[in-house]
Amino acid sequence: MTDEIRAIAPDDLPALSRFLTEAFGVSPDATFAAPDILSWKLFDPMGGPSDLPSGLVALKEGQIVGSIGLHATVIHQAGRGVDPRTIPAIHPIDWVVSEAGVGMGARLLMRVHRMANVHLAIGLTPSSAAMGNRTGYVIRQQIPVWRRVLKPWSRLRNRSGGGWARRVLGTGRDALGMLRWRRSPVTRVELESVTEFGPTVDEVIARLAMPLCFTRRDPALLNHFLRFPRPWFEGKMIRREGSVRGFLMVSVVPQQSVTRGKIVDCFLDDSDPDLWLASLQAATEELRRAGADVAECFATTPWMTEALRGSGYRPVFEIPFYVRDRSGLIPQEIPFHLTQLEADYAYT
Repeated sequence: MTDEIRAIAPDDLPALSRFLTEAFGVSPDATFAAPDILSWKLFDPMGGPSDLPSGLVALKEGQIVGSIGLHATVIHQAGRGVDPRTIPAIHPIDWVVSEAGVGMGARLLMRVHRMANVHLAIGLTPSSAAMGNRTGYVIRQQIPVWRRVLKPWSRLRNRSGGGWARRVLGTGRDALGMLRWRRSPVTRVELESVTEFGPTVDEVIARLAMPLCFTRRDPALLNHFLRFPRPWFEGKMIRREGSVRGFLMVSVVPQQSVTRGKIVDCFLDDSDPDLWLASLQAATEELRRAGADVAECFATTPWMTEALRGSGYRPVFEIPFYVRDRSGLIPQEIPFHLTQLEADYAYT
């Protein structure tokens, strides 16, 4: 039996699940590699080009030794004062090769590189980053991750946070952090729950006032997340004075010792600082009511950064955002809206 690279098939999922947890060195019950989650993210319809496979596996002697999932996306250049433009792209996920597959990682990537001119990646493993550097991936920017503690006593349950005394001290710091200055918005917004996103999403994007780059935010993709196999996601439309001004997605991810709330995406049609402040504070309250111990959010634009700061969040670490764009298609001078809607960050 010879080496083979082919499209992932539904029958591969049990073996792929085992391979991913072993290759990444994580628990066998890791959410991102659970067979039902793999089935959802590889085979649940999310729109995009139908001629692309949902992922590839590399096999030796019939055994999986490498894998790469493929999310087809489009980078939009839009907003007032810029020429509208769309750039087809691929966002690889679950990109890993085992020791037994050494030599096939480059073949996997070369196959993917022929499918699109632009590729995106966030937070690669050291080995994947090294291979990416050799094949044209560069860091476009660092993505700051902002966090706000909603329940300081949750640290006491987190045994991975050190001994009892350390956790008590950390709880005290978190409690003091809750007193951090916050700005009260003048604007009032209402969040309207949706079970399915519709054309209003496209209308929000069509009204975009500020110049912006962003990956696809169409209803087909958003509804794919609402069909996630766990009841963790909620979709909202954001209204001000009765008019829809944006859309929101949040998730609450229960983990062993902490319930992590995520502002998966917040997309507004204007950069109005008060509108962003009101929307992110409303999103945070949604996470609190849903039982989150902490809230997290990416921030790559000035308006989201200032709104998070004004809402009591603080930056805790950064994740590199890689781009392979040898033709220079992505504009450098326009802010790039990146959120946890990308890759696996919304549910891990």
